Amino acid sequence: MRTIDGDQHAQAGERSCDWRTALSNGERAVRRFGWTAELDPLGDDPALWRCVLHDRNGEPVPSGAGSGKGYRLPAQVGAIFEALEHHFGREQHKTPDIVLRSAREAATELTGDVVGARLAEGPDEPIACLPFRNLSDDAATLLPAFLTSPDYVSDAFEPERRELGDTYDYAGVLRYSLNSGCAAGSTREEATVHAINEIVERDAFSLMLINTFLAASPAPLTVVDPATLPDNLAELHGIARQRSGGSVQLIDMTTSLGIPAVLAYLPPQPGEPARVRGAGASLSREHAIRRALIELLQLMAGSTQREDEDKERDWTAEYPPFHDCYLMNLGPRLLEAEVVPYAPTIAPGAPDGHLERLVRILTSHGFTPLVRELHTSAELTVVSTVVPGLERFMVITDGQLVVPGPRGLAARP
Repeated sequence: MRTIDGDQHAQAGERSCDWRTALSNGERAVRRFGWTAELDPLGDDPALWRCVLHDRNGEPVPSGAGSGKGYRLPAQVGAIFEALEHHFGREQHKTPDIVLRSAREAATELTGDVVGARLAEGPDEPIACLPFRNLSDDAATLLPAFLTSPDYVSDAFEPERRELGDTYDYAGVLRYSLNSGCAAGSTREEATVHAINEIVERDAFSLMLINTFLAASPAPLTVVDPATLPDNLAELHGIARQRSGGSVQLIDMTTSLGIPAVLAYLPPQPGEPARVRGAGASLSREHAIRRALIELLQLMAGSTQREDEDKERDWTAEYPPFHDCYLMNLGPRLLEAEVVPYAPTIAPGAPDGHLERLVRILTSHGFTPLVRELHTSAELTVVSTVVPGLERFMVITDGQLVVPGPRGLAARP
């Protein structure tokens, strides 16, 4: 089997160095804190690697666990970087620049976003906010801490909220809290590219659900013909089919943004939600498909058992159209799908080029990408990004009863 451990082309220009250098960077970042990284493989290559960080005393670092998918070196890099990302993401509100604003003031920074509407309708109480930087003009803005940090509104941090003076009642907005857009990389540009791509991917996934299950006239799905895939993607697709024992569909979810987004879909068991799936977005359609297929393989390995059992509860059962979104049974829709040949896209050769084009695309469509650096060192940057107005409706597949935002409502056929 061909491996892509050192293949720069396989990274589609999204990484600033080869995999071996990236792995060294991750290991150096871990040692900088006096920690150790325990790496273990799960399954055959391409497989899942699991990383758990331990402090000087051998105790697990808070939220310091992550997984990486793919061939050996990329998976190890992904596991270490994700473990660091999870740790710094959890701790992102522990900063002296956290401030209190009224909920109404916070809502003004999220105009056109479903969370902004919820804040405007809810109680006008003090709410903790964190500073973000506009990637277009470097202007500063303040966004609610809960928006990117689900841990902030957990019971574990209740004493800290009380000490801050944050008295906001999060019951009406908690379900929209999402850590999408948090990413780690060897450089700031690399981390930010991965973070924005994740937000674009979740937005595309959300719109696909809305257009398929909530629209009066559902939009037809578009499926990439696997027979037209280049050899490296055909190999991954074949592995996914072999391991699943079923049909793996590649659904093109690309939205009006024009950034390729793909869902690797495996039909669920009758009455069960379609949890085994993979998604990816990238300026490189080849990389978007690769990311989706490898994520699907990761889930097949049984690596993503829910850590928070509350998220297993289905709150959509009494609302049939929303329950359909939760189950995501695309079988009947796939029978009517349009099948298209694979078509490559031209992507920049380095992360700074990717970032420049992504920012340009988003701003040209009226969206403002915002970033906050959670950690920066010579070998590692962890960022949190937000693009107000892009959809986060896909959390309904976790059983959360959420509604589409203005973008999702406007996009329905």
